Amino acid sequence: MPQHKIAEKNWLNKYRILATSGQFSLKSDAAEFLELCLVPYWRQEDLEAIGKHKGWPESTVDARFFKSGGSLRYFLDAAFRVARLDVIEGPSHAERLLTGIGASSDKQINRIRMRGVRDRNNSDHYVDLEKWTSCVTSRAVLNLMIHKLSPNFFEKLADVARGMNDARLEGVVFEGYFHTLVRHRRPFHVNCYEYDNINRLMNDIRMNSMNKKYLIDCCPDEIKVENSGTNMEECVAVMKKWATNPSEMDYWIPAFSLCQTIDAVAKWSFPDQIERFCFLQLTMATKYTCSDDVLWKLVQPFVKKKLNV
Repeated sequence: MPQHKIAEKNWLNKYRILATSGQFSLKSDAAEFLELCLVPYWRQEDLEAIGKHKGWPESTVDARFFKSGGSLRYFLDAAFRVARLDVIEGPSHAERLLTGIGASSDKQINRIRMRGVRDRNNSDHYVDLEKWTSCVTSRAVLNLMIHKLSPNFFEKLADVARGMNDARLEGVVFEGYFHTLVRHRRPFHVNCYEYDNINRLMNDIRMNSMNKKYLIDCCPDEIKVENSGTNMEECVAVMKKWATNPSEMDYWIPAFSLCQTIDAVAKWSFPDQIERFCFLQLTMATKYTCSDDVLWKLVQPFVKKKLNV
């Protein structure tokens, strides 16, 4: 029900608890009697527990969480499609997603923006607006808005994630930050190591003991970035098309959760002058997931064309 309907019928006094699904303006006759209380966004482990309770397979939970982020409403809605991104017109509008600005706007940015508290163990923070924080938790939303966001946006979002002690959100921010560095052609370095399949946590072997093979300087003059593939079949089709025509693009971001296995594919030229297709998992986690079935489905078209991966 739109807020103006509640005001027209003077129904505010009929509710003891009123839960909103978007921005809610306090400019009303009953404002002085209202006490705001924030219900923070849901964390990954909470939504995974709900998925397990419902008997959903891990792939279903992962696919839903990829789109919904911390919104329980969208997580439970099988028909949910990421939309309403038109309300973010550019970097200046995107900055509002990290603030409380726009709370009374008719543009429902709270369909995108999530709210949390600085200290979830302090009950006073839930009723103190100054202790509320704003962020974006949906990977699908961030990926779709990459062309509207700057690396600076993700630097600010990283500070928010650290302040809320949300490791999962920090990982999402790192992924988005990497995408924007590529899209905005910001220079960065990638160290490539030979994979030796040693459990370094068990054997107490440091990362610097690995054999570094390449140092890639990533600062392309021009780059073609694509965000596509809304299911596994479409993602595989994109890879087949790219393998057939390598000049099709330079960097691909999937618009679908690939079981936390692949977050991007980059076409890079290495110091040995060999062009390779690099399948990237962008993570800050010490423990991570890699589905060999998902990886092989995406890599296979390039292998069949005898391209370097």
